[in-house]
Amino acid sequence: MGTQRSQSTQRLPMAFLAEASPGQQSQRATSSAEVRAAGAFRLPKDAMAVADGLMLDRAVTIDGLYAQRVPKGASMQVVAALPDGDVEPLVWLYEYQDRYQHPFLFRKPLTLPRGTLIRGVRSDAKLFLIPAVRTAK
Repeated sequence: MGTQRSQSTQRLPMAFLAEASPGQQSQRATSSAEVRAAGAFRLPKDAMAVADGLMLDRAVTIDGLYAQRVPKGASMQVVAALPDGDVEPLVWLYEYQDRYQHPFLFRKPLTLPRGTLIRGVRSDAKLFLIPAVRTAK
C-alpha cells in the first residue's frame, strides 16, 4: 500500500524528497547533480536576498532557494509564514557546508503572497529566493 504525500511535501526542496519506490519512476525533474553537471549555477539578477523576518511587499513565485554563504556546520529550518497563518517549509539545511553549494529547487514553482514572512535564516548566513523562470507560451 503506497503512501500519499501532502501537497506541502510535494514542494519541499529536491534534496529532501524520497526516491521513488522500486518499480516506480522518480518524479525528480532536475537533480542538484544535474544542475552542477550542466555548468556552474549562476544566481539570477532578480534573485531576492533573504534575511530572517523579511516580509514580502509583493507576491513572488519562486523555483527554490540558494544558500550563498552559511557558517560551517550550521543548521537552519527556513519557512514561509503565509498571511493566512499557514507555514510552508522552504529548506532545511542540516550541518551545511559551503563546499556543497547548489540551488535547492522545488518540484513546482511556489507562489508566496504579499505579506509572507520568511523565518529561520541565521544573521550570519546569506540566502536568496530563486525567482521562477518565465517561459514563452
